[in-house]
Amino acid sequence: SGGEILINNDDFINGTWNVPKANGTKSVADDTVMLSVTTLPTKDNGVNMEFKNDLSGKFSEGDIGLMTFKAQVTSGTGYIKGVVQAGSTDGWSKSLFAETEVAEGYWMDCYLPFVAKSNIIQAAIRFGGKIQNVQIKDFRLINYGKSLSLSDLPSTLK
Repeated sequence: SGGEILINNDDFINGTWNVPKANGTKSVADDTVMLSVTTLPTKDNGVNMEFKNDLSGKFSEGDIGLMTFKAQVTSGTGYIKGVVQAGSTDGWSKSLFAETEVAEGYWMDCYLPFVAKSNIIQAAIRFGGKIQNVQIKDFRLINYGKSLSLSDLPSTLK
């Protein structure tokens, strides 16, 4: 509890999705995204989703952030990599660039905590690292400011 929700599940569903037909499919039902990666792209960002939300000025350096969602793998090996980063003028400096554990056959709460670097502008999720069928719902990106430390938050980082 607490913190400011900067991105919610509607933002996740309505983000800019890159799922080439050669690599898989994406559908949405009941506020849940169903994603199938059937052929691996050259890089893991070949199947991804970028949030339309501009995060400029939403994080200060040293703020504690959390990307959280529920996910389950229905087949294959789960691969979900969260990204929170600065822009090209700052060398795409990443505050979060890590995979989460993902459960097979049941819903798992996924938590990707991070410490913000300066000039964050963008968040994204990469899915193209493994062949998989995965479902994701209840997405949130939260800024806790400096009221917590990283160790106060749960983590499912790999």
